Amino acid sequence: MEFVMNIIIEKLENIVKDTFDVKHAIVKKQKDRSFGDLSVILFPVSKQLGKNVKELSDTLIPIVEKIEGVDKAQFVKGYVNVFIKDDYLLSSLWNTCQDQTCEKQSKDKRIVIDYSSPNIAKPFSIGHLRSTIIGNIIANIHDFLGYDVVRVNHLGDWGTQFGKVLVAIEKWGDWKVIEQQPVRRLLDLYVKFHDEAEKDPSLEDKAREKFARLEEGDSELIEIWKKLVDISVENIKRVYERLNVHFDKYLGESFYEPMMENAMKRLEKKGLVVESQGAQVVDLGEKIPPCILKKQDGSSLYALRDIAALLYRIEEMKADSIFYVVGSEQSLHFKQLFQVIEKLEKKYKEVPEHLGFGLYRFKDIKMSTRKGHVIFLEDVLNDSVDKAKEIMKDRDMGDNIDDIAEMIGIGAVIFNDISSDRIKDVDFDWERILDFNGETSPYIQYTAVRIKSAIRKANIDISKIDSIPFIKEEYLEALKVCEKFTASLERAAEKRQPYILANYLIEICGAFNNFYNKHKIIQDDEKNTVSNLMFIKLILDIIEKGMSILGIRIPEKM
Repeated sequence: MEFVMNIIIEKLENIVKDTFDVKHAIVKKQKDRSFGDLSVILFPVSKQLGKNVKELSDTLIPIVEKIEGVDKAQFVKGYVNVFIKDDYLLSSLWNTCQDQTCEKQSKDKRIVIDYSSPNIAKPFSIGHLRSTIIGNIIANIHDFLGYDVVRVNHLGDWGTQFGKVLVAIEKWGDWKVIEQQPVRRLLDLYVKFHDEAEKDPSLEDKAREKFARLEEGDSELIEIWKKLVDISVENIKRVYERLNVHFDKYLGESFYEPMMENAMKRLEKKGLVVESQGAQVVDLGEKIPPCILKKQDGSSLYALRDIAALLYRIEEMKADSIFYVVGSEQSLHFKQLFQVIEKLEKKYKEVPEHLGFGLYRFKDIKMSTRKGHVIFLEDVLNDSVDKAKEIMKDRDMGDNIDDIAEMIGIGAVIFNDISSDRIKDVDFDWERILDFNGETSPYIQYTAVRIKSAIRKANIDISKIDSIPFIKEEYLEALKVCEKFTASLERAAEKRQPYILANYLIEICGAFNNFYNKHKIIQDDEKNTVSNLMFIKLILDIIEKGMSILGIRIPEKM
């Protein structure tokens, strides 16, 4: 009802200003409809004009009562209380709600979103899930709202860890074994390298030598590196497909490698690079450590690569905004990065933004790739699907049990990730996230399935009916929630907080279930039935659109 009321408020404000020739008017919403829907406050106008409030109300009320949708206006102790017709509210609200899932007008603003960004030749672990899910949903929200969104996966496909993997493959690797389970076998080799390096530190030197040869373009090592990248990307794309995640560009760290020297020259030309203990740095003052660009031996660090990447995204990709969806533990790095960019080009100050987030908390488990203590994301997804299947085993799911369990299990993991403020840590609790009666994805999915079932049971094709026969008063509370869909997305985009959409979906499901528990969908009168069906179909459309933005699929039955 917010949108409808805001239109009437604007009309009332303009009438007050025009009628009394004043610059300001105050109109407020009433909390209790027995006193009206809106209230025009006359005291400021009375003070400004030196006129009695009753005299002002006598002039104002006849004009207000001519506004479309106004039932009556009453003077009460310095206020003009305005009552809106119920049928006008309902019809206006219905029309507004029907527009909620429509495509929004294109905005002339490009947003580049950097998210997920797993490391090549390392496992796609549960640690990558938060960036992947949060980034994907923020991208989907902005895309729905009409922004030009570019989704970038900044793959960790370069760096000294490749020297370690290359040494490990050379000494202990077998490609036939690796290709059977590439990511897990590469992890085994990475762990073995660190175990052996503790006994033989010279392995670290050999790894640095290997990576130096790779940087210099050694054809044999480049071929192995490309193979590692290909098999790793193939593996992570399989996981992305299950999570309903996609990217416009896979631009790994290696892509920006040729741009680093130019970035360094620009910084030097600006006079920003200084020497500190043999290293090349940008001094950022007393409150923040310097940004180290090159070590004493002249080798570049990832900060310089990130500077080159940020410049590319602004200058070549024409980004108006760039969101980095990366864990909060990297906040210092991004403060340094953004301050360097501001010093280089002041006009770029408002472009980048770090969207940090908390960690997953697992009881008695600490992740370490070096030690091999890794929770594989795919294992978590499989466990969730298996648990969902166990919950559904006594229900008649037919031959689709596997597909339904996949939707429920994956949806539960996604929704759990964004059900609270992204900055907070997330507890992983199977019992809670798969609860059909809690504030969870299965609850939302089940509500949608319940609506689909009611529509099928009625056996009436409402797709060919142009307008709803009756907009009933009992629809009002749910329609008030329906109307807030776009506003919730706009607020989620503004705050960069997916949980706002998650909370909204819980709210709209609650509104439907309240209606469903009090009213029969199928009535003796067909027009009443059609009205109910069109009403609940409107709710279903909003739930389906919201869940698709979250990347969660809804089955036909549960």
